[in-house]
Amino acid sequence: MAAGFKTVEPLEYYRRFLKENCRPDGRELGEFRTTTVNIGSISTADGSALVKLGNTTVICGVKAEFAAPSTDAPDKGYVDSGLDLLEKRPKWLASSLQMSLKIHR
Repeated sequence: MAAGFKTVEPLEYYRRFLKENCRPDGRELGEFRTTTVNIGSISTADGSALVKLGNTTVICGVKAEFAAPSTDAPDKGYVDSGLDLLEKRPKWLASSLQMSLKIHR
């Protein structure tokens, strides 16, 4: 019943918890999930982090390299970005992130 109510009336679903100063999982509003951060977790990356927040785990790695500018524009540079996601993710996430990367290029 609660799952259906959450789907049909998500705003009211969360308002009821806010009135009781708690979250749907029973935590108080100011109570955070256990969080751990491990920096430098990917040895082949120039920068990386593994972050755990409750039951959610995210890993991010960054590779960077310097390149000579083109002769047409010796005072200009650029940033090339890429994105790799695991198969277990919300379907909308990949297209949303890829669109964001294109907008900021």
